[in-house]
Amino acid sequence: GGIGTNDLFKTATLVSGTLVSNIGKPEATANYVFGAKVKNGWVRDCKTALEANLAIDNTIFEDIKFSNVTTTHSFKKSWYSAYRNMMSRSVSAVHYDLDDNANANNFTNVSIVGGGKADGGVGFKLGRPVSALNFQSVNTESVQTGIKALSQLSAVNFQSGYYEDCETAIALTSATG
Repeated sequence: GGIGTNDLFKTATLVSGTLVSNIGKPEATANYVFGAKVKNGWVRDCKTALEANLAIDNTIFEDIKFSNVTTTHSFKKSWYSAYRNMMSRSVSAVHYDLDDNANANNFTNVSIVGGGKADGGVGFKLGRPVSALNFQSVNTESVQTGIKALSQLSAVNFQSGYYEDCETAIALTSATG
């Protein structure tokens, strides 16, 4: 697993001049994070690198490398966002955890290496209803499952992916549409 036990970045909103976490907050305009950009970095040695809730409308994560973290990204209720030029290496559990209406997101040039097939490593875990996802040049290597759908899934586009040394490249057994 990741060496660290702390989460590194979490989404937040500004309330009376103070940043307040919006993790677990209900859908309401005051809780949305609009158009945030996280770019150019190397994140390592933590539990969850990026945790986003209600990160919407052109939020972009770009040119980031992750190493030795337990979960690279955890996204809930986040849509209309982009993930570009991302590299995750030696992550133990789930690299990208999308759940609870994480819809209309684009993943371009995202590479995942490691995580351990014995540990149940998953490149992308798609939880409760997610839809309108675009995977372009998404690569997974040395994980148990590259992309795993756990619930309803619709309008998903896969283009030019590369899956190596995965027990299952794409598991859409419970997917529909």
